[in-house]
Amino acid sequence: MICSKNFKIISNKQIADKIFKMEIEFNKNINILPGQFINILISDEKTSDPLLRRPISVADFDNNILAIIYQVIGKGTKILSQKKQNEDLNILYILGNSFPEVTNFDTLFLIAGGIGLPPLYFYLKKYHFNFKNIYFFYGAKNENKLFFTEKIKKYTTNLIISTEQKSNKYYQGLITDIIHKYIKDTEKILLLTCGPEGLFVSLQKIITHYPNINAFASLENYMACGYGVCNGCAQKINGEYKKVCVDGPVFNLREINFTQ
Repeated sequence: MICSKNFKIISNKQIADKIFKMEIEFNKNINILPGQFINILISDEKTSDPLLRRPISVADFDNNILAIIYQVIGKGTKILSQKKQNEDLNILYILGNSFPEVTNFDTLFLIAGGIGLPPLYFYLKKYHFNFKNIYFFYGAKNENKLFFTEKIKKYTTNLIISTEQKSNKYYQGLITDIIHKYIKDTEKILLLTCGPEGLFVSLQKIITHYPNINAFASLENYMACGYGVCNGCAQKINGEYKKVCVDGPVFNLREINFTQ
């Protein structure tokens, strides 16, 4: 059941360049799964500007504290970054489907592009004990955009980072340039990814050569309503259009039809 309710902000802090982490006091009796999202009303009661809510994936949910990570891009996220402790947020929850929980895979690949990291971290924290081997691939524009790296290392020692801009610490280039080095034909691999469309397109080309990989992607299509009314987030899946907000946002990567 989709609900709308006011929740209190616990904290709202910048954790990287234009990237913020917000913690919200939530209902501990709600079951939230990695891949699901909330839709936040940014405007206050006196104004309808901005009119549309902002959909943001859940980065963590522990007891009664829900965490989200967001990047300041436009007017809405700028206003969100200025919200203070103890302010109320009206939230539409809990939306979308989730990444699959599995126990019969040898290896887990988590592949994050930029701000696509949060739902993958949530999955890692919740299900890391299901896998013998875990590789977390993290691509960012530059070092200043990186976050949660120490948190990830609590659950796996295999954190592979790339940056598009030159770095003295990390591989320079796209994260998809180096993933193939870690794929073994003899392993049954579950691959989960979230990020920009270009990342998904590149991964689709890679997994074509590896039938041992089961891959799922969380799409970032713009979702105005969040519950299937506006049709603004439609995406062609396996030849027919699906609504990302209600049929997704998680889909089998092999079935997503991109125009690139």
